[in-house]
Amino acid sequence: MRTALIALALVAACTGLVAAQNATVPPPPPLPAVVVLPWNERPSGYPLMKLNCSDVLRFKWGSNNRHDVIQTIAPGCSTPEVKEFFEGTGGDVPVYFSYPGNYSFKCGVNRHCPVGRQRVVVGQCPQGPDVLAWTFRRDNSTYAPIIVPCGAKITFFWTGRHDVVQVDKPSCDATVIKNLTEIVQGPYNQTIEFTTPGAHHLLCSVPNHCTVGRMVTTVHVVPSEVCGMPPRKATPPVHKPPPRRAPPSRRLPPRKLAQ
Repeated sequence: MRTALIALALVAACTGLVAAQNATVPPPPPLPAVVVLPWNERPSGYPLMKLNCSDVLRFKWGSNNRHDVIQTIAPGCSTPEVKEFFEGTGGDVPVYFSYPGNYSFKCGVNRHCPVGRQRVVVGQCPQGPDVLAWTFRRDNSTYAPIIVPCGAKITFFWTGRHDVVQVDKPSCDATVIKNLTEIVQGPYNQTIEFTTPGAHHLLCSVPNHCTVGRMVTTVHVVPSEVCGMPPRKATPPVHKPPPRRAPPSRRLPPRKLAQ
């Protein structure tokens, strides 16, 4: 198994993802809670929501209102969109937060975001150093995509029987790009380094774990000083002209006095 893991790490290194098993297994996450958020236009604005590790946030609204739930890469109404979870009336959208950090959401229907201020930032508490709780979702919740800087290392931790597979789209019928781990019975953890900007789609390939347990997520890697930034152009040196020297003074010969 050790040889197989080393081979997987070498393959992943060639494509911007590097996997390595940790010597220390993180503690299991606490039991998650479900927090209900009434999702409507709110002229006073939504305050920052703070959740515990591995909690689920349920966006809910009535059958007479039409809204959607869109995750954005940063707070605001005009920032790039990461994922649309649902649009329609009578919404009940459970979102699972597997990784520490801030997550931004908005409603994209009509002018609900800029005028109705229907946007919220969810702060998920840290559960250790960059640990992602990789679990079978029995509550029908969907993993919220993760946004990290290039060069980040994420430790996938699980207690069941899972793996981590990179695929070409965030769907259970996607094509496998490569296996980042083998199927392993937990407790187990695997650290993956993300060294290429862009969207990296990951899922668990154990039967029914994606289709039923919703074990599929996307890691959005943004350029950072570590990697992904275009090389800086060297500033050409500025050549200053030498200072002008004053011309030598010309002395006139003394006048001769008339005799």
